[in-house]
Amino acid sequence: MLNPIMLLGLAGLALPVIIHLIHRQRLRPRMLATIQFLDPQDVSNAFAPVPRHWLQLLLRLLLMAVLVLLMARLFVTRDQVGPRTLAVVLDRSMSMQRIAAGGERTLFDEHKQQIGELIDTLGEGDRMALMLVGDTVAHDTGFTEDPDVLRAALASFEVSDAGDRAFVPAVRAAARQLVNRREVNTCVIVFSDHQRSTYEPYTRGDDEPADAAWRQVPVLLVSAADEVGPNVALTDASFSPQAVHLGQSATVSATLKNLADEQRSVDVTLYENDRQGAVRQVVLEPGEQVVVDLEHRFDSPVDTATRIELNDDVLRADNRYFDPMRMQQRTNVLLVAPGDEGEVGAFSGVDLLSYALNPGDWLAGARTGTHVALRRVTPNVLRQQTLPMYSTVMLYGIDALPAEEVEDLLAFVSQGGGLAIIPTAEVNPVTFNDSFAPLLAGLALGTLRNGETTAALDSRENAVGNDMLAPMLRGEWGGTAELSVSAYFGLQQSGAARDVLRTTDGDWLAATMPIGRGHVYVQLFSCELTDSSVPRSSVFVPMVQRVITALSRRADDAQADTLRAGQSAWLALPEYRSLGGSVALRGPAEHRFDLSEDDQGIVAVRDVVRAGAYRIEHDAKQTGRSRWLGVNPVAGESNLAAAEDATITRVLGSGAQRLAFDDLDAHFSRGHELFTWLVMVLLGAFAIEALAGAWQARRSRRVS
Repeated sequence: MLNPIMLLGLAGLALPVIIHLIHRQRLRPRMLATIQFLDPQDVSNAFAPVPRHWLQLLLRLLLMAVLVLLMARLFVTRDQVGPRTLAVVLDRSMSMQRIAAGGERTLFDEHKQQIGELIDTLGEGDRMALMLVGDTVAHDTGFTEDPDVLRAALASFEVSDAGDRAFVPAVRAAARQLVNRREVNTCVIVFSDHQRSTYEPYTRGDDEPADAAWRQVPVLLVSAADEVGPNVALTDASFSPQAVHLGQSATVSATLKNLADEQRSVDVTLYENDRQGAVRQVVLEPGEQVVVDLEHRFDSPVDTATRIELNDDVLRADNRYFDPMRMQQRTNVLLVAPGDEGEVGAFSGVDLLSYALNPGDWLAGARTGTHVALRRVTPNVLRQQTLPMYSTVMLYGIDALPAEEVEDLLAFVSQGGGLAIIPTAEVNPVTFNDSFAPLLAGLALGTLRNGETTAALDSRENAVGNDMLAPMLRGEWGGTAELSVSAYFGLQQSGAARDVLRTTDGDWLAATMPIGRGHVYVQLFSCELTDSSVPRSSVFVPMVQRVITALSRRADDAQADTLRAGQSAWLALPEYRSLGGSVALRGPAEHRFDLSEDDQGIVAVRDVVRAGAYRIEHDAKQTGRSRWLGVNPVAGESNLAAAEDATITRVLGSGAQRLAFDDLDAHFSRGHELFTWLVMVLLGAFAIEALAGAWQARRSRRVS
């Protein structure tokens, strides 16, 4: 029986007996002379020690007994399984992509087939709710008796590359739905690999009351065998730099971890789109984690969907990592200097600076393969230039400009441009400070120090306030011990500037200051061979390139467009600014996200659960550079160790037990409820009792 506590209602069988023992005695009146003058009174009830009307009493007892048994919900055993109310939960986390034992199918596909077989066994009166759960409850059919609805939902289920944050809460919620359902067969059936990492977060502290009612609901855990094959996971990868120019190389650092109990040898391969790049073979000891570097040269001018791959093993989902490479456009630099452009082979400071900005163009005249597009003009034609088309403007050997042009430069820097100012010995400090004051943020030049002695450079990184030239101080471009400066300007005041380079005596040699969204760089010594040894050293070209890169609107290395499956992120797409509408992500799946309403080209990416390379497109802008988003598998799902039974019982209650799918049918009871028969008996008892009562009343009237 389903409600045994209702048998306490059998105590109510005493009520008909008491009613039949207590009844009103109808006495025949007798007229006596001695009491004829007394007031008439009602005849009081009398207790009959022996019940009367046995037939009616027995019928009422039968009626009460059948009503109690109906509420207790009796059932009997038959050949077929009794009615079932099943809540089926299917895990869609990344670990479900592991290869099932003895086949090529994934565990997710095998469980889908098993659920389909379970749906096929549904009979009359059976109900099932089907849930697909990962980081969220992706689908929930609710309880239904229609197998077609369940089959349609099951066919749409797909595994994800995300985690299982919602798995345990979903199983508990399903148990809570069934805790008050009194059915012959009521249980939660869970199809999962039951990773240890899934349950461990719920074993810390007081997660749920131990006596919660839902913990008594049967939870049947269908899982594969505990044995798992060897697995090596590619946990992370990143390029350095994360954005390159055409023809440049970048190094990707991939992190590998051997999660097997045996030594493993794997090949790490880099792919640019579908073109194979560098390959390295790595041998990992059990539990060992290593970082592998692969170098690749990028010869395509457009962004590429780059990925790193390992050999296939028991879990293929964690063998790929997607990290798109952003290709930088050529940096446009405007060099403003007195006089005409020098001839090839000249050694003036401005010519050396031009060479450092674009060695290929200066030496060979070939503009292809160079990262900087240089335009050199004189101050009198500066006002004719369209400043926003340049990333950086350089002023060399100029001590004054018209106020209108200074205002234009200030607006250019404030909007994110870069400005480099390099005075020469011919510059008048007073005129310089007056003319460029709006651009200097309080910095003012002092007198030119042009003595017979030279000043050495201070190579201590912690001695300067800005790390723009930190690679130079660390000696990455060559030694700095032999570098010296013989002519440089002192400072009257530094204002809001930060020093970038200084002498061993503490004098500043270069400074930078923020102006709006951009920066201004002031170098206090020139590029003339007579003023310092820097132009003759190996550090000169990388130093100038570093300054240009830092001042450029692309100063910071571009952030890689990557995220983990299931995560949410803001994606900046300035190329779609002011277009409105939505952005499409096309890859292993297709998603659409609305652009922000502030016309800044920002979209909120969420609920992308399939790993892969996604092309970012906008319907209103079909042309232009390709843009890619790399979605990678969630971290923490690669360890396939199964949870222990004690842990599962603690998290899901005493009703949780593991079993194979083939043993699932044996768990269901073959009891069938006697509801229909008991209702028929109850109605019959009502009818007979009513007829017996009518016959008894008629007989009593005749006697009276």
